[in-house]
Amino acid sequence: MCVWCMASIYAVIGTLLAERREELHQLEEIVGGEMPVLTARIWSQRTQPPGFSHTYNLLINAAFADPECEFVWVLNDDVSLLVVDLKRAERTMRSDPTIGVVFPTEIWSEEEAVLMPWGERETVTMMPFTGERVSEHEARHREPELVEQIFAGFACCLIRRAAWEAVGPLETFGLGYSEDADWGVRCWKAGFRVVNDRRAFFMHERGATFNALVKVGVMKAEDPYKAADRLKDKWPFFWGKLSAEESMAVLKGWYEEARR
Repeated sequence: MCVWCMASIYAVIGTLLAERREELHQLEEIVGGEMPVLTARIWSQRTQPPGFSHTYNLLINAAFADPECEFVWVLNDDVSLLVVDLKRAERTMRSDPTIGVVFPTEIWSEEEAVLMPWGERETVTMMPFTGERVSEHEARHREPELVEQIFAGFACCLIRRAAWEAVGPLETFGLGYSEDADWGVRCWKAGFRVVNDRRAFFMHERGATFNALVKVGVMKAEDPYKAADRLKDKWPFFWGKLSAEESMAVLKGWYEEARR
């Protein structure tokens, strides 16, 4: 558990497929110079996948077993980010004790995206609530800098110890998907805010693990939809009845009640 490290901030990386060893090592090198890293090298995913919730609950609890640990970075092995973005998100977290989880802005490359002069495809992101897709460059200049969100982006996020202890572990809706939406709702209900930092960014190879597991038959293409249905059964008022703004108003009401 690396309890002897006695650090204020840890990183945890759930490793899913043996083929991703190189990506894992690259991510460990980026964050390993800044904080202790706990990793689950589970190479049996193709036959006996433990699932996202099981893997990350073990890792996060192990990090918080260090009494000095205040915050935990949750990182998938299909993401990459710069130290400057780690630091930016950490400053955001430390600036406000009401924030339970902060996550940088997800960017990704699309096949139909325009090639940049240096040969890479332009990275894009999605604007909160509207779903508008814009370039990373444009997103960096949009306001506001911080956006409160319903879900906590568990592909890459920073969690506060007090929030984890108040909210509890991730619940399981399948092998993967919907855990972060559920945890985000519960985070608000427990009296902590969920914040997206629009000035910190991470690159996400979207669907990499899921597509690989579908290809070998461990998961089915419809599994994310089934997970979403289970989430809807738990929080039915969010779907089809309330707008995003109305849903946020409900969450903020729960938050204010919990903070009294």
